[in-house]
Amino acid sequence: MSDSNSCTSTLRVNIAEPAPLLLTETHVNVACNGGAGSIDLTSLGGIAPYNYLWNDGTLLEDRINIPAGTYSVTVSDNNACTSLLNVSVGSNSGIVITQTHNDVKLFRGTNADIQTNVSGGLTPYTYIWNDGVAVPNRINIGAGNYALSVTDSNSCVQDPQRKHSSAGRVKYRRNASFSFMPWWKYGIYKYFHFRAELLRLFFLERRINHTEPTKSQCGNLFHHYYR
Repeated sequence: MSDSNSCTSTLRVNIAEPAPLLLTETHVNVACNGGAGSIDLTSLGGIAPYNYLWNDGTLLEDRINIPAGTYSVTVSDNNACTSLLNVSVGSNSGIVITQTHNDVKLFRGTNADIQTNVSGGLTPYTYIWNDGVAVPNRINIGAGNYALSVTDSNSCVQDPQRKHSSAGRVKYRRNASFSFMPWWKYGIYKYFHFRAELLRLFFLERRINHTEPTKSQCGNLFHHYYR
């Protein structure tokens, strides 16, 4: 600028602008089936205060107890500048337990075994059987009911009451058609089998001696052979 006398003066003006509005986040995936995740949002730059609008209508900065899914948030500063951020909250796969086992081959034997395979969740796993044993596989066990609960490092638990759990019965199996006879049926069977055997021996003896049994002899049959 100069006047009529050619005098000049210079004015310098520095116009500043705010830093760009930037958004960063850290999130926690859903740890277990049916669990919840979270998003921690951080706003940088622009001119505070900030306003938040999530795609599900929430106006909070951070999110907690949310299911797995894709979330987007629009942040505006005091100058109405905006920034958009998308966040994908994942879900760890659930724990799946499968098993194969070999039944007991001898009556009252302890030669059965159970082999398990665990997948999903977050390793390492911890194991606990319904009889207190804390190993994944079982060997040298007898017939009975066995159930395994598995916990991953997120403290997610897959127990015998949930899907894909390992809960089954190890049996005594001689062949595919073998099955146990209940004790009370076995007692009845042995009783009549014993009486039939005594009767067979009695008539065999009479046949050898060429004599016919009398009625009184038949009545005393079991007493005679049981003594």
